[in-house]
Amino acid sequence: MNNSDKDFFIAEFNKAWDMVLAIDLRRGTFSRYYNILFLAVLAVSTNILLNVEKINLAVSFGLTLIFIFTYLAGNVTKGILESERSANIRYRKKINLIREIFLGNNEEKIVKEYLAHPELGIKLLSQEDNQPEGVGRTLKGIYNLISIQKITLIACIFGLWCYYFYI
Repeated sequence: MNNSDKDFFIAEFNKAWDMVLAIDLRRGTFSRYYNILFLAVLAVSTNILLNVEKINLAVSFGLTLIFIFTYLAGNVTKGILESERSANIRYRKKINLIREIFLGNNEEKIVKEYLAHPELGIKLLSQEDNQPEGVGRTLKGIYNLISIQKITLIACIFGLWCYYFYI
């Protein structure tokens, strides 16, 4: 491999890691925005419910629309996070391919020792069974939180209308 090829692959490797880090930051930003929206909706709706004399049809419809919008925002957030995870996996596979280009055929003991730790994320693309895929551990936690928030919104809608019709 000539020096310009080597420089190209090193630049690609570094750029891929930069993108993985940027994706992780965006994932945190999207989930944070949804959490802020969810908490704001709960705070505003609680404030409205505590300050009205009687829950009438207009209040019930207005809050229901807000809850539905927030529920749909949760679906959109989850879709964005899935897309970000897909991009993250593509960049990680690119990193593993570049790692394989440089180290895959190296017979030095120290390199073989380095490559013997896939549990640390040190993988080659040819080790397909060790490739990242699906939903990672961090994303599962975020998905679970969004699911709990969406269930809470459904419970709020149900409780609101039960209160409206039966009290």
